Amino acid sequence: MQSRPLARLPLPPPRSGAYAIPVPPSAAYVIRPFAEATDGAFVYSSWLRSGLRHRPACLSRSTYFREQHRVITALMRAALETRLMAVAADDPEQVFGWLFGGAPPAHRLDYVYVKPIYRRLGVARALLSAFGPVQVYTHAGELLLPDAEYNPYLLYNLPPLP
Repeated sequence: MQSRPLARLPLPPPRSGAYAIPVPPSAAYVIRPFAEATDGAFVYSSWLRSGLRHRPACLSRSTYFREQHRVITALMRAALETRLMAVAADDPEQVFGWLFGGAPPAHRLDYVYVKPIYRRLGVARALLSAFGPVQVYTHAGELLLPDAEYNPYLLYNLPPLP
C-alpha cells in the first residue's frame, strides 16, 4: 500500500474583533512596588499554578500544593524581600508580571512570572533590570541566568551545620 503525503491545511486567520487578544507594545507597562492588598491574591495563585508545570513527575499534586503553599506564604511574608510588579501604564490594576527576590545586597531571585499573553515582550527583562544584578536564583524554570548561581536550598533558611 502506497502512502499519500498529508495535505497541508491553511493556517487559521489571526483573531480579530471581539475575541482579539490585546498585545500591548513594550512601552505600555511600568514597574511599581508590590501592594499586598491589591496584588497578593494574584501573585499567590499565579505562583502556585505556574510552578506546578515544573514539579517533578514523581511529586503528587496534593504534596506539591501543600508544600509549595508553605514556601510561597513564607516568602510573601518575608520583610526584607524585593517585590516588583509590571503593570499597564494606563491601568495599574492590569498586571503583566511580577518578581520576588531577596533585598540587596543579596540579590537572590526567587521567582519571576509573566502572564503567557505578555511573554516575549521584554516584561521579565524589565523586571530583572529594575531588580538589579542577580547573584543567585532559587527556582529553575524557563529563565536561564548564566552569570548567577542556582541554589534552591536558600529557600529553606536552614541553620548551618556545626
